[in-house]
Amino acid sequence: MEQPGIWTRVLAFVKGEVNTDLLEAFRRAGATIHEQLDRAEKTRFELKSDGHNAWTADTAAQLELLCTWNAFALQTLGDGFLDSDYAADPSTIGFVPQITAEQAQGFYDQVERWLSRARQAGSNSSYQIDVDLPATLPPWSEVEPCPGPHLEALMGALKAIRPRLEGLFANFEKDGTPQEQQKTLEYLRQLLAQANTKTDYVDSLYQPRASQELHERIEEHVQKALEIYYTIGQCLAMPNLANHAKSSRSPVLNSSHKLPPLPNQPGFDMWVMTDPKAVSTLKKDARAVIVMKEMWHYNPNPQKTLEIWTEIENARRRGDIDYAHYPNGSRVGHYFCTPWAPIYVAKRPVTIAGERLGTSQQFAFEVAAEGVLVGEEFKLEIVKGNFKPSELDYCDPRESCPHDD
Repeated sequence: MEQPGIWTRVLAFVKGEVNTDLLEAFRRAGATIHEQLDRAEKTRFELKSDGHNAWTADTAAQLELLCTWNAFALQTLGDGFLDSDYAADPSTIGFVPQITAEQAQGFYDQVERWLSRARQAGSNSSYQIDVDLPATLPPWSEVEPCPGPHLEALMGALKAIRPRLEGLFANFEKDGTPQEQQKTLEYLRQLLAQANTKTDYVDSLYQPRASQELHERIEEHVQKALEIYYTIGQCLAMPNLANHAKSSRSPVLNSSHKLPPLPNQPGFDMWVMTDPKAVSTLKKDARAVIVMKEMWHYNPNPQKTLEIWTEIENARRRGDIDYAHYPNGSRVGHYFCTPWAPIYVAKRPVTIAGERLGTSQQFAFEVAAEGVLVGEEFKLEIVKGNFKPSELDYCDPRESCPHDD
């Protein structure tokens, strides 16, 4: 792709769009998916030659095909978002709305992980995957109002993924299904019909310059259809996953870890939500101690705060989430703002404090009084992202939040 000219850059600046240089680099890097697709086709051919299919293949072969599908789907979705935005708004090719950039980045970020898993499964007959299946798509980026080109990008991504999935489904049926598994096949057909109906519906519903209400309805249908296609693709590689797809996990506050004491109650620990590895250091930091006390002092709902933290801790104890680690095995560490909580990663789909977290999604818990004395709102939220080391922020109640600008 040619570098954008000066007028394109000016127009993109006026529209508030961001440069796609990094995303285009991910697109180029993801081209290796074609090599893995060839390997997956070879695996399918060998299975068929040996009289096997998706139902009777060994687990490693199933995982290789599944992980290849996930990598392909995510790469296709990332590419589809870029291509569709460029087509919808050719005046700013090389730039996309912030929400579109975030969404494409979310897809691209997971491609390499699934490619690695596919290749490991293809080279190790005893391979065991490190995440729960079926995996979910990365969380959807949200902003109100959502830019028109982003809706075009959503629909373009949908049109890119559907034909490939339908081709895989046709081959799956052609290879045959054991009699005792006919109900599972019927369920997968039902899922495909549900996703295709939503796709056909938005095709007929969409119109240029749609109202915001119509825009939101279309967006919801497209996202759901993409989620279903993603799940079906995994089930076609490992059919027994269909039983897991029938029910979604939703966390509940269980008795494994009870609500800790509230402020002014005996046993209250103001550091209870802080990354355990950082507590001893922060306790020696006089300013950190002051700010932590102020966080609890200005907290309008300490009970709700501790309920969310307990929900997080119970999810960690169940194995739904864990502390996030870098590829080299070292801990990512803690969030830069109070209560300096650990950076977590979802090991399987889970919902915490109303926030849907997909497999491999990193997140942190922010509880901050930063800027409350100069008109800012108290912060109590699950923060999602791909976290990197950053300087400690003391979240002073007397100062506004420059990192939010």
